[in-house]
Amino acid sequence: MFDPGMVELVRRCASGLGHATLDLASQAGHDAYFMARVCPTAMIFTPCRGGVTHNNREFTTQEEQAPGADVLLQAVIARADRA
Repeated sequence: MFDPGMVELVRRCASGLGHATLDLASQAGHDAYFMARVCPTAMIFTPCRGGVTHNNREFTTQEEQAPGADVLLQAVIARADRA
């Protein structure tokens, strides 16, 4: 389970940037699963062309990746600036 506060932070950052959000259950063994054991963690996904992910046919353009990078940046800043 990911930290509810971090998940909400990612949602707020995405919304603030005008991006839609969708909660996804992931079965892949992402590093974030292991990090969640020791620190607050969430994951940010960007769409892959044709929905193909976790294989050699996965493809995403820089333009498709940019919103996810923007959300990550804003979440990092917000987390660093918390009181």
